[in-house]
Amino acid sequence: MTADRMRRLPGALMRLCALSCALLLAACAGAPPIPPQKDAAAGIFPGERPKSPLAKVPAGPDVKAVAVLSENTLANAAWKRKIHDNARAMAQGKRFGDATIASAGAELFDPDYPLAWVAASLKRYFGSVEQVSLAQLPQASGDVLAIVDVYAYPADDSVARIKVAFFDRELRHIADASGEDAQHFNMWARTGGATAIAEGYRRENEVLMRALRKFDASLAQQVSGPPAQAAGGYDACLQRALVAQDPQLRVAAMAACDAAR
Repeated sequence: MTADRMRRLPGALMRLCALSCALLLAACAGAPPIPPQKDAAAGIFPGERPKSPLAKVPAGPDVKAVAVLSENTLANAAWKRKIHDNARAMAQGKRFGDATIASAGAELFDPDYPLAWVAASLKRYFGSVEQVSLAQLPQASGDVLAIVDVYAYPADDSVARIKVAFFDRELRHIADASGEDAQHFNMWARTGGATAIAEGYRRENEVLMRALRKFDASLAQQVSGPPAQAAGGYDACLQRALVAQDPQLRVAAMAACDAAR
């Protein structure tokens, strides 16, 4: 083996490690390909809903929103949870794999974080937000129906789409608040050991973060007024919670912010 090939070997091995670790997260979890995506209202409405006469989504302390997760969101979250749970097991030493890389993988495939973000955003604009299942939806009552549709696929070509479709009391479509982002990542360019590979995974997670921020900006444009829950203490608490690295701590910290309202 030539000296030049010897010099290239460590980087090649590390790139192979990155690829094998990513494949291991998915393969060991028994995760199938990401589910095919449907219309956000599939399984909720039999067809396209008529347009509401409302130009903006009603908001304020006296407005109740009923939120339901789309079939897409439920399927996507279940897919990500298999990989996330496997990565957490690796990070905790319960399965073979590099703990540093696996910990970053667990964060990347966390299915709860985007849902917690959307829930927190909705709670800022409505007096109350009740999340119901598809089975509970026919018995639910509120001023606004919000169908939450979340797609976040971290890969070489990472894509994140966040959409909430709003409907009035008569189930007529008012508007959509949405955020989308995408970026290509070259997995084979990653070198520098487990820490550098883990940092690469966290950069992939930024695609989701940008989509969520765009969703917040879109939501502000679609509602009829300023945030109903705009207390400075709550907003400051939420911002601190969102920067937590550990997904479980992050969600718990966001929930704890309710006391600051």
